[in-house]
Amino acid sequence: MIFVTVGTHIQQFNRLLELVDALPPNIERVVQYGSSTYQVKYGSARRFIEFDEVLSLMSRAEVVVSHGGVGSIVLALAAGQRPVVAPRLFRFGEHVDDHQLEVAEAFARAGKIIPFMPGDELAARIAEAGRQKAAAAPGPSPELIEFLHREIAR
Repeated sequence: MIFVTVGTHIQQFNRLLELVDALPPNIERVVQYGSSTYQVKYGSARRFIEFDEVLSLMSRAEVVVSHGGVGSIVLALAAGQRPVVAPRLFRFGEHVDDHQLEVAEAFARAGKIIPFMPGDELAARIAEAGRQKAAAAPGPSPELIEFLHREIAR
């Protein structure tokens, strides 16, 4: 199962959802689509998912595909994933600036994520993530988990 999250930002991330839908329909997927307007055709799609369920889905997923939000990336890493990260980009009306690009580039330089940039093939990045699934890393502190839970619940 592939778990896809676009986070809770108020701007759409239709570009990523369209690419997820272009994957073979037999690939099981759970998609959290947030404020996006694209109607997902394949898999289970929900606007928002509670924090505890996100953690569970990330832990059970074969691959996590995420927007470039720090909280989502850190949660995926804590769940033992090496996520495919697609930063929301200003030029596509997905965010107010390109800070997610900078975040994704920093995590990629550290070897923690598989970046997914315009022009890349999503299926190839997902296959790479499946091959390089992160070894169980020490989890974040309980304080960090509680902080992220409060921030996501806001």
